[in-house]
Amino acid sequence: MKILYSLTSPKRIDKFLVEVTDYSRTSIKKMLEQNLVLVNDNIITKQSYLLQKNDSVEIKNEQCVIDSQKELLPFACPLEIVFEDQDLLVINKPSGMLVHPTSFQEQNTLANALKHYLKTDDFYITHRLDKNTSGLIVICKNQKALCCLQQQFMQKTVKKSYYAIVHNRFDMHHLHFMINEPIGHSYQDKLRMKTGDAKNVKEAISIVKVIEQYQNTALVEVSIITGRTHQIRVHMRHINHPIYNDPLYGISKHTTPYEQYLHSFYISFIHPSTNEIVEFKTLMPNEFINLIKEWKTNE
Repeated sequence: MKILYSLTSPKRIDKFLVEVTDYSRTSIKKMLEQNLVLVNDNIITKQSYLLQKNDSVEIKNEQCVIDSQKELLPFACPLEIVFEDQDLLVINKPSGMLVHPTSFQEQNTLANALKHYLKTDDFYITHRLDKNTSGLIVICKNQKALCCLQQQFMQKTVKKSYYAIVHNRFDMHHLHFMINEPIGHSYQDKLRMKTGDAKNVKEAISIVKVIEQYQNTALVEVSIITGRTHQIRVHMRHINHPIYNDPLYGISKHTTPYEQYLHSFYISFIHPSTNEIVEFKTLMPNEFINLIKEWKTNE
């Protein structure tokens, strides 16, 4: 992947790559350490290197970078396995489970459960799902598969769709539309992402299709072209249709114990070994179905 740096003032290479790619700061640091980043065909290893106008930045796609993991403690937890072969493991993650350990919760995460199931640390979780978002998540079992999936995510060829229950009804002439609103980190709250005036703003595109409407809520399908942090939650709040029960971007107190009615039900990509397109789907969670039944009964 080559990128032309066209801004008018110098910028550190690590900050630039965070802004224009989906790699984490840890990944970028490792890429630099592993001689995977070139500027004008010269290898760059320092994070503080200053890019100049019209510099050509290249990331070597034939290799990949792997985020280091802390020592994981195995967590005996039943996993809903959607698919498994020698390269991939596709899991239907429940709502309420963290994907990776944090300083606040080092155990009982999906990564800990994978350590118990696979009996190894040698696996790579390729994308994110928020703690309270349920649904499909892909795990790579080897570096070749990881490289293949990382490239597809960067090239925006991975297709992902979500079910969401949101507040407020939609206009009958506005039932299938695109949201193209860049997202960045809030200046006021480090936990929040936001549209408009924000730092490290990146392109964010979501496509919304209204499936069904109720008295003051709706069931929608959201497909994402980009994969920004909290993208669907921020975009739906931006258009005044926040996710039902969203603890961070919601507009009302919880009326059910289930948090954040957002479920990743579909993903497709090219398999790293067969080079064929693979598709995975899950059913709508029972919590969604039961809530919708309750609303229909009360209409």
